[in-house]
Amino acid sequence: VQSEEGTLSLGKDSISSLNFKQQWSLDATGNWSAFKEDDDGDSTWDLEQTRTSNAVNEITDVSETTGPGWITPAYNRAGNMTTIPRPADPTQSYAATYDAWNRLVKLEEGQNTVAEYAFDGAKRLVVRKKYAPGSLSQTRHFYHTAAWQTIEERLESGGNILSTADRQFTWGLRYIDDLVCRTVNSVHDYAYQDANWNVVLSSSALARVVYEPYGQIRSTCPAASGDLDAWQHYFAGYRRDEDTGLYLVRHRVYQPELGCWVQRDPIGFAAGDVNRHRYVLNVPTRLVDSTGLVPITCRCKAVSYGGFQGSVDYYWQQTNCVGLATTCCSSVCSSNALGSNYVSWTGEWDIVGAAPSDTVSPFWEALGAVGDVVSCVNRVETWLLRAVTGSLVYGKWAYDFTAVPNPYDGTVGSYSSKPTRLSFRVTAAHDAGRLSEYEALVARRSAMHAVRNRLMKLGLSKSLASKLSVGIRATGRVFQFVIILECPIYLWCCSEYLRGKRF
Repeated sequence: VQSEEGTLSLGKDSISSLNFKQQWSLDATGNWSAFKEDDDGDSTWDLEQTRTSNAVNEITDVSETTGPGWITPAYNRAGNMTTIPRPADPTQSYAATYDAWNRLVKLEEGQNTVAEYAFDGAKRLVVRKKYAPGSLSQTRHFYHTAAWQTIEERLESGGNILSTADRQFTWGLRYIDDLVCRTVNSVHDYAYQDANWNVVLSSSALARVVYEPYGQIRSTCPAASGDLDAWQHYFAGYRRDEDTGLYLVRHRVYQPELGCWVQRDPIGFAAGDVNRHRYVLNVPTRLVDSTGLVPITCRCKAVSYGGFQGSVDYYWQQTNCVGLATTCCSSVCSSNALGSNYVSWTGEWDIVGAAPSDTVSPFWEALGAVGDVVSCVNRVETWLLRAVTGSLVYGKWAYDFTAVPNPYDGTVGSYSSKPTRLSFRVTAAHDAGRLSEYEALVARRSAMHAVRNRLMKLGLSKSLASKLSVGIRATGRVFQFVIILECPIYLWCCSEYLRGKRF
C-alpha cells in the first residue's frame, strides 16, 4: 500500500512532482509488517521499518534499517498499550496507566506526570489535568451532549469550576463529529471538513491543515494572523489531545504514528475484524470510527418539498448505543435529528467498509447494529458449522451432538430461513426401548446441563447460558433433544468458532 503527495499531472491521474511518500506492507490480519517514508520526495527512503506482532495483534518489535529508532510499545494483560511511543517523537514514549474499565487515566514521561483523565459512568471524559513539568498547571472540565459531543469546556481555579466557559463547540447534524464552530473568548472560528471529516480549514483561512493517511498532521499552513493552539479537532473530526498528540476517540485512544488503537476493541469481534487494535480496516482515507467501536451507516428516508421520496445514508450517531439497529437508526433518522425533510429509517443499515456480500438487509434489524451477524453468518460457511460434532457427558448420561446453524425455530421440526439461532441436536439412545417419562425428563435436563456447561467452559456468561431452550422428539428407541440457543448466544458461538474454538 502506498501514498504519495505532490503536484498532480495534467491528466490528474498521477503525481508529476513528488513531495512526500509513505509505503506499508501488511500481514494477514492487517498489522503493519513494514513501513517506509520519504520525507522530502527525493525518491530515497528516510525511514525504513519492520514490525512484528503477536497472536493478539500487539506490536512486539519495531526495528529500523534507515532512520531513527522508535520505541517498541508494551502492553498489559488486558491488551492496553502501557508504553506508548510519542506521536510527535516516537523515539520517546509515555508510560500509560489504565483503570479497571481499560480507560486511559494517566500519562507519565519519566518521573513526571504529563496528564490525568477522569470519566463519568458513561465513559465520557469529564476532567483533564495538565502537568508542566510534573506539577499541576491546569484542570479542565468537559460537558457533553447526549450524543457524546463536547459542547463546553471550563477551567478550574482554586478548586472551583469557573462560571465562564473557556471553549464552546457547535456541531452540525450530518455526523457526530461534524464540527461547525469553536468559540473562544467570544471569538467564533469556523471549521471546514473534507469528505472524510478531517478538519482542513478554519475560519477565514486562519489555517490549513494537511494530514498523512493515518492522521499525523503533516503540515499547517497559516494564511492569516492567529494560530491553532486552542484548536482541538483534527483528523476525522476526532479530538486531539493538545499536549500528547494522541486522539481521544470516546471509547478508545488512537495513536496516529503507529496507525492503531492503544486499546483492544471493547465490543470484541463484533466489529467484524479479527484484529481488535486495527484502525478502520486499514482504509483511513475513506473510513472513520467516531466511537472507537465500529462505524455503520443508517439509511434514512428523505422527502423533498415536492413530495419525492428517496433515501440518504447517515452515519450512526448514537455513540452510547451498542444495541439494536431499531434503536440506533430510528434515532439517527428521526425528524428531530435531521429536520422535517427526513421522516424515518428505511430499515436498512450497513457496516462501513463491508463487502457487498456483507450488506445487512432489513430483516436483520433486531439483531444488533454492530455487525455481529455479518462477522459470523456471512463469513462462516454453513457446512463448516454443520461439521461441528462431539460428545457430551453429564453424570451417567452420555450424548452425541451436532451444532446446526439453520436451526429449528420455536417448535421442533419447524425450520427458520433466518440463521438467527444455533441449535444443538443431542441424541440419546436407550437399549431397552423407549425411555420412561421420568428417564426422558432426567435425560432432557442432563442434556441441557451438559450443553450449558460446555459453553460456559468456553467463556459463555451464565446469563446467556440460562437462556437455552429445549425441544424433544422421540423416534423408536432414540430421543432427540433440540437445544436452541437464542440470537445472542448464537452470535457468541459464531465468534468463538471464528477464533478456532470447537464445541
